[in-house]
Amino acid sequence: MSEGRSEARGRRLTAQELRRRIAELRKPILEPKPVPRPSFWTRHDRMFHGKGVVHYAVLDTGGCRWAADSGGCAMCGFIADTCMREVSPAEIVQQVEQIVLHIERSKGPFGLRIFTSGSFLDDREIPADVRQEVLRKLGAVEGLAELTVESRPEHVDSGTVSELREHLAGVEIEVAIGLESSSDRVRDECIGKGFTFREFQRACECIKSEGARSKAYVLLKPPFLSEFDSWYDAVQTIKDVAGTVDSVSVNACNVQKGTLVEELFKANEYRPPWIWTVMEVLREAKRTMPGGSNVICDTVAFGTTRGPHNCRRCDRKATAMVRLFSLAQDARALEGLECPCRAEWAKIYNYHF
Repeated sequence: MSEGRSEARGRRLTAQELRRRIAELRKPILEPKPVPRPSFWTRHDRMFHGKGVVHYAVLDTGGCRWAADSGGCAMCGFIADTCMREVSPAEIVQQVEQIVLHIERSKGPFGLRIFTSGSFLDDREIPADVRQEVLRKLGAVEGLAELTVESRPEHVDSGTVSELREHLAGVEIEVAIGLESSSDRVRDECIGKGFTFREFQRACECIKSEGARSKAYVLLKPPFLSEFDSWYDAVQTIKDVAGTVDSVSVNACNVQKGTLVEELFKANEYRPPWIWTVMEVLREAKRTMPGGSNVICDTVAFGTTRGPHNCRRCDRKATAMVRLFSLAQDARALEGLECPCRAEWAKIYNYHF
């Protein structure tokens, strides 16, 4: 149990200092690998309109260009999972063909979530003509009911979104954007995201105008925010996007290698969020978002020292409750957990929910 880990926020950096430090920490892991390393998995999960089979695929397109150019975001180490070099069109298409072989064995309707550890709509990661070929191959897959891709807002325009719909007739399209926080200051000085809330809003307006769905990733507990401040920031962010996006994914921060968050963690200046806090954010999000909107939370690294956790006594049950909530979209799934660590959580942060 690591409740005793310091809640000290560390020295707040300027936006320029933050980006410089993130880039410095990233350098040792930015070594090109010989071949792309895609990954694929399937699970019973929440779809847009209920429960079902969802396939997940991570294409290796060489990594996020924002991370490569500027160091990226304070908490994200996904670029280390890529080959970190230019990936040829043939290599991208080959990865997609492998995905198609997997999902063709499924009985529809099913969902597909394609990640690139960057932006699917970035022409530097996936050239426009290659993306069209990818979409044509996916459009020929029988049973595909919904597709989610991720992108930074600067790559979202009417052309890139309409391209998705053009090649995937009858498939519901969702574009997910890592907003993290609606506060420009938090995004700039704590995360290093590199875009404004207004840019996010513009992208969502564009997505909606093209008949697609939008999803916001909301980061719970960026570095330099206390537990209560991070709760407040996440709740306020969800309120700010409630009338704009179709769904929200609450991403509780975990400690990834080669990141600023890891440096703070090792210096005893960062503790991942408590699952108690995650639950409170999810409850408030469900009350805030319009009816029919999904509020989800992936439980990656939950119950570990480097991930969201309470104590060894209740971590497993708390994690299961969050998973059930995401699947069922019923806030009652978050009720009924009792553990002595809740009082400790409230005492440490001097706030009683």
